[in-house]
Amino acid sequence: MDFIRELKDNSLLIIPSNMKSNILEYINSLDSLLNVKILSFNELKKEILFDYKEETILFLMNKYDLRKEVIEDFLKNLYYIEDKKYENEKLDKLVDIKRLLIDNNLIIHDDYLVNYYKDKNVYVYGYDYIDSFNKRLLSNFSNVNIIEKNKIKDSNDIYEFNNVKEEVSYLIDKISKLIDEGISLEDIVIVNTDDKYNKEIYKLFSISNIPVEIYKSTSIASTIAGSKILEYLDTSKSISDTFKYMEDILDSDNSLYSKILSIFNRYYSYDYDFKYIYECIKDDFNKEKIILNKNTGIKIEEFSNNYFDSSKHVFFVGFNEGVVPRIHKDEDYITDSIKPLVNLDTSSTLNKLEKDSLFNNILSINNLYISYSLRYKDEELFKSSLIDEKILITKKYLIDKNIYYSLLDSKIKLTKGLDELIKYNRHDEYLDKLYNSISIPYREYDNKFKG
Repeated sequence: MDFIRELKDNSLLIIPSNMKSNILEYINSLDSLLNVKILSFNELKKEILFDYKEETILFLMNKYDLRKEVIEDFLKNLYYIEDKKYENEKLDKLVDIKRLLIDNNLIIHDDYLVNYYKDKNVYVYGYDYIDSFNKRLLSNFSNVNIIEKNKIKDSNDIYEFNNVKEEVSYLIDKISKLIDEGISLEDIVIVNTDDKYNKEIYKLFSISNIPVEIYKSTSIASTIAGSKILEYLDTSKSISDTFKYMEDILDSDNSLYSKILSIFNRYYSYDYDFKYIYECIKDDFNKEKIILNKNTGIKIEEFSNNYFDSSKHVFFVGFNEGVVPRIHKDEDYITDSIKPLVNLDTSSTLNKLEKDSLFNNILSINNLYISYSLRYKDEELFKSSLIDEKILITKKYLIDKNIYYSLLDSKIKLTKGLDELIKYNRHDEYLDKLYNSISIPYREYDNKFKG
């Protein structure tokens, strides 16, 4: 991110949303005061073309009697069409919807950003690739600088494991060695995790006393209070009555209270059929998350549309088929057959961009550790077909079972070793060392009341 030091005042910086907090932190650490506007491509699209509000969705739901998710899909595709006749039913329907919204003042358009930054410096940073649509957005500016990711190597090792638990154990082993070498936790990142990896990481890292930043969250609708409030709203058909009910069951200093109040305020003043208002509120209740707890430590981040400097040690897990690379299918409202009419990339073009950018990312990261598993519990996993490419060199990683990361870790391994010996007559090599070093209440049970 050293290029940020060279940014001029009143520049426009376009970066992925997931990088924004890190970039702002870096800018704030600089000695000089830097005045830079930061947007993602998604935000830039709304600034240059148009934006809409909750009423826009309600209006279209009421007009066409369609579900919110269908209306949102229409709105997403309105950005791609022009005000003209396409001689295509799908595209002409989008043109009609857009004209209808313009006539009813339900989309927001402002030329300020383009006019202000047209001749100023615009920087694009952190994106894996720029598709045709975003290239068109950038064509509104005359001085665009795209910060490329440079390849620094020709290949990268990739490790295979029998199951996810073994793979996470490898993370612990490797990260422990990095910590012993003086590498800061802030310079260690894990990417490409999903629920199965997060569960194993949370459990095994806790046992090994390695802090990792995992957020546990739930939707508002999944909470007891949230489900009760939704039920009351559905019955009363009144936001104001439901708000009074909420005041009876929730304290105003509760984070859930403020989130629900914010949702209610979005729809309070609109006079549409209540079934559409309720559907929108219910959808927001399902999408809005409540953080149950947050641990600090090693960060878990996205691999795509991210940037890792030379000091970072990046652990890329789950390099499996169906996950890596991300696959674009011909399932959009604007299908591949008509995408050329609106200058959009087809799914096959996007898939090639995904693959090429993935390899470019891999070869641009100094300290990158890639791994995959062949099984998770009873589920069979398959290695990514990309592993057969010559830049990925498959290797085995041997974990020293004589290394223990905490007293709890030692006790658990001793228990498992004794189970293996007694039940199956299998004697693990580390069992004698553990048995002579620590004691555990193995096969003991105390049913006395402890108070």
